[in-house]
Amino acid sequence: MINKRKAQSAERKGEVKSVKLLALSFSFALCVLNFSLSFAEEITILYTGDTHAMLYPCDCPHERNGGLARRSTLVKQIRKQAPDALLLDSGSFFAGGPQDEYAQNSRLDKERTLANIRAMQLMGYTAACIGEDEFGFGKEFFTKFSDENKFPLVSCNVKLDKIHPFIIKQVGSVKVGIIGISAPRIARRVSGVSVSAPQEALRDTIKQLKDNQVGVIILLSRLDPGEDLELVKKVPGVDLLITRYNRMEKDLTAEESSTIILQPSWQARSLGKVTLEIEAGRITDVKSEDIELTKKFRDDPEIKSVLPQCFRDNDCKKKGSIASCGNPGTSDAKCEFTPAGEVKLWVIEPKRRELFNAAGSITYLEETFPGVTTSKLVYPQRQARKIVAELDIQTLPAFIFEKEIVEEPNFGALREKFVEGDEFLILKPEFSGVSYYINRKKISGGLDLFISLYNKYSSSILEATRSFDPRIHFLATELEGKFDSAGGTGEIEEYLRSLCVKTWCPQDFWDYIICRAKNINSSWWEECLSGECDVSRVRDCARSQEGRDLLSENIRLNSELQVMFGPTFLIDNQQIFSTSGPGSQEEFKKIFRR
Repeated sequence: MINKRKAQSAERKGEVKSVKLLALSFSFALCVLNFSLSFAEEITILYTGDTHAMLYPCDCPHERNGGLARRSTLVKQIRKQAPDALLLDSGSFFAGGPQDEYAQNSRLDKERTLANIRAMQLMGYTAACIGEDEFGFGKEFFTKFSDENKFPLVSCNVKLDKIHPFIIKQVGSVKVGIIGISAPRIARRVSGVSVSAPQEALRDTIKQLKDNQVGVIILLSRLDPGEDLELVKKVPGVDLLITRYNRMEKDLTAEESSTIILQPSWQARSLGKVTLEIEAGRITDVKSEDIELTKKFRDDPEIKSVLPQCFRDNDCKKKGSIASCGNPGTSDAKCEFTPAGEVKLWVIEPKRRELFNAAGSITYLEETFPGVTTSKLVYPQRQARKIVAELDIQTLPAFIFEKEIVEEPNFGALREKFVEGDEFLILKPEFSGVSYYINRKKISGGLDLFISLYNKYSSSILEATRSFDPRIHFLATELEGKFDSAGGTGEIEEYLRSLCVKTWCPQDFWDYIICRAKNINSSWWEECLSGECDVSRVRDCARSQEGRDLLSENIRLNSELQVMFGPTFLIDNQQIFSTSGPGSQEEFKKIFRR
């Protein structure tokens, strides 16, 4: 997630430099170019945030990613190539709190926190920001931790011993300043902790860093997303902002700032990496990636040695066995296994399986119910058709269990996810996913796109699929005449305007929604319309019952198919799939043609 403004500026500077060089002799130009290249430096920054002391890979249905031991392996690999790489955390690395889905009780959460801190120390974290979760066990626990901790804790607006407003690291010839900033609400939750206003504290801290000839300033923030954007607009000087995790699909960008903005992966299931190229004291290029911590990264033995073997039964995995965790969270913690009872699972998939991969769901079910033996059937082959008809299955893939599944230890926690019959249990479609509607009438050539203009890939997807002219359905819901969406009132207002543009200025519709998707945080929506469109008519439509009727009709199919997320495509009124990336026109063409 990067604000592209600075990178584009660097490209423009590169164009000017090449034009100037053309006016010189070839030999002199070559010398100048070599001179420039020789002084270009790279700074590698690795970052996490909102880990909530996630020690082990997650209990995820498709890929058990994350985990401290994998993270450490990757950090060591990167540091072999970039020994001076900075490793930063934007806060909430303590267990417990309302966002920690693995919270158990105060004793175990404290132990999990301490295990996480030991691992962070071994990994050599450069700095970590302090958030409100770090005070979740009280000031006394935090003080004891900070007294014994071995990596710097930063926050320029929290006044406590052992918390630094900033630190300075020398990377090559560049001084890098790392600032932390915390949410003022900490002061209301923890007595005896003073928290000053973010703007004033940041402005004063940046001045100190500039006085120390710091070339690159990094801000680790625990503020809310909107507060972050306002902060870097009003307080210049931040080169790189690493935010807290948030579920906004749209990239954060500061419209009036060249600040590069990055968001960490939830629970550090991926490790963020950004490389800055520095030339003549300025950032001239930015490369960013999220590296998913999959099983391809082996566990680092050094980290495993400081982690208890388990805190919960789900931390223990062994194929064909039921696992339990003995002495959880202690040095004597041990995974214990007993053979699981055999249970049959039938998975019925549509013939076109390339649009939906059930492998992740199958792996999750086999790990949850270790005694499961899986058989796959393909619809519309004969046996699959027979089962579909007998059990009145409406969507595929279908996951069908024998009745004996109810006797498995883990079934109780998942009971609500199943439809129970006399002899079989079927996983509900909202949990299994849907790729094919069996009883919907086929409409050859039909193409529908369910999309939010707030998705970070929406403009790319709209541009790539425009030539196929899909019917656009905005991701919103309606209940008792009231509309709602993930982006709240602002998103609903945008959809009302977009549909009114489609009605009164149809020639502008595609240009308008692509333009808005690229500039969704801007309030100047009129600039996305051509001079031929009557802006006042669009505005009146969006504010009237006409606009509400248009939106009700637009999202009718969403409700019918229970489409809640996107971008999602419905092909021929039967096959449905979602995409997590931008995709190209050629890629979509291959899918639609098949």
